[in-house]
Amino acid sequence: LVTKVKEPKTLNFKPLGECIADPGDFLLCDFAKLERPALLHVAFLALDEFQQKKGSLPRPGMAEDAEEFVQICHSVNQTLSEQSKGG
Repeated sequence: LVTKVKEPKTLNFKPLGECIADPGDFLLCDFAKLERPALLHVAFLALDEFQQKKGSLPRPGMAEDAEEFVQICHSVNQTLSEQSKGG
């Protein structure tokens, strides 16, 4: 009778704050939309910020929520761009 013993493997990860500011390479599954993963990264960060500010997600059909969400997206994108440039 033979048994295989799995050796433990230690994995190291960057801190979450670093990963948010610089997520690294994205896994591409649709080569026609190369910029999509970066846009989704910004959108989810903005969605989280909107929810923290308002206490809820943007309401469907509400132009005010949509406008504020887009402004937050621009702000998040600007902040990430500055961080990636080292500013």
